Amino acid sequence: MRLAILLLFLLSLFSLEVYSVGISSPYLENNTLKLIKGQSTMYTITLQNSEDIDINVKINYDSNIAKIIDYKEVYTLPAGKIDTQISFNITAPEKARIGDVYSVSYSMRPLSISGGGTLPITMGIAKHFNVEIAKDPNSADAPILWYYAAFIAILIILIVFMRKKPKKRKK
Repeated sequence: MRLAILLLFLLSLFSLEVYSVGISSPYLENNTLKLIKGQSTMYTITLQNSEDIDINVKINYDSNIAKIIDYKEVYTLPAGKIDTQISFNITAPEKARIGDVYSVSYSMRPLSISGGGTLPITMGIAKHFNVEIAKDPNSADAPILWYYAAFIAILIILIVFMRKKPKKRKK
């Protein structure tokens, strides 16, 4: 009896089909993308299907600052293709303040295989990153550098004139 149960268990293990898909995303230091308020950038993820069969997937995302370009309800990942790209347009709000942090999360869930079959067990892949509003390096503090440069220039001119000033001679 135990042998029959063991054989049935082993048979069920070997009869399962496993399909694998993946997401590759760009490296972000501290998992944070830095943007200046009002600035937009593209963030591209790569969907991967290393299987010998096409797999249909659904992409979900949650963010008020990111939009998928050319969004589709269902994406078909061709067999063996590991470079299907999905691009997000990420725009920092104009009303944001320096240091504000926004969250962007997205997930991929396999739906079916080509030919209309469904996947018996599906596990999704979820990812997340932050968008931090950074200080614009070309604004605000730039005039302060000019003040320092002007101060140093005036100081040098004063030192030069003080050295050239003729000394009075005693008679």
